[in-house]
Amino acid sequence: MFRLIHKNPSDPDRLHLAELQVQCALAKESYVHLSEYIDVVGRNNARGKPLPYSPLQIVAHCVVFLAAAAAISKILFPSKKGAESRGERLRSRLEVSDLPALRSRAVRNAYEHIDERIDALSSKQLQTNVSLIDMTTDRAGEPVVLKRLDPKRGTMEFLDQVLSIEDCYAEIKQVQAAL
Repeated sequence: MFRLIHKNPSDPDRLHLAELQVQCALAKESYVHLSEYIDVVGRNNARGKPLPYSPLQIVAHCVVFLAAAAAISKILFPSKKGAESRGERLRSRLEVSDLPALRSRAVRNAYEHIDERIDALSSKQLQTNVSLIDMTTDRAGEPVVLKRLDPKRGTMEFLDQVLSIEDCYAEIKQVQAAL
């Protein structure tokens, strides 16, 4: 059983800080699995080794990682009017300010608004193949790819939006260390 209790009831930031702890833990758990996959597949260490995870498991870890990064981003860099001061206060309190991977919402928004991206692609009446999920290192003659985990580059991609897993996780570790 896992229970996280933030014990200072007079702290106005306690719920946001507790949620940051949970999201950092989720990101770390997914990162461990993603980095193992990247190490085996992307660095050509697979010589005869079985893949550590199925494609569906890797997609699940990508989704959890992105969701956790998105939650951290929303807490520290809110876009709603009136919430900006909370984000500034939390970043100041945690002494984390320059987090470009977490601040950018391009890949996260592309994943979260997948219906809109598919609508846009469908309206173009593409005359090529479309790959829904791709986890290969070979890009030669590739079709349009909706989602990709590139194990050579260590990136998650959605169409033309790219997120470095290492860069994003380094920023998440900064936040986690400050909690």
